Amino acid sequence: TLAFSWFEIRGYYWINNPAIVEAGIQADQLLPENAQVIAPYGGDTAFLYQTNRQGWPVIEGNVDDMADKMGANYYVSVNYDDITQGLMKRKGFKIITATPKYVIIQLTSDWKLPKD
Repeated sequence: TLAFSWFEIRGYYWINNPAIVEAGIQADQLLPENAQVIAPYGGDTAFLYQTNRQGWPVIEGNVDDMADKMGANYYVSVNYDDITQGLMKRKGFKIITATPKYVIIQLTSDWKLPKD
């Protein structure tokens, strides 16, 4: 029964989007350990888990309020949707890295990246 159970549930542990793993590794390497991250992925916490940071798997209200009132420092996305593209164009937000697969945006100016 143990083997049969594992056969049935193993699909729950598969990651079907390697971009979230790649973006998570990059975020883990670039962002401070105590950074608060918004990592929207349809409410699925798997993407937030990949960043190895605390934060939110969804946007609650709007990004400005999350940065100002809730303490969000970075926005990491694997979707170039309207919200992500809007944040990339906004003044005051700094694009840390952008690839065809993902983007990492700094939301607050008081956080500094670690020096190499």
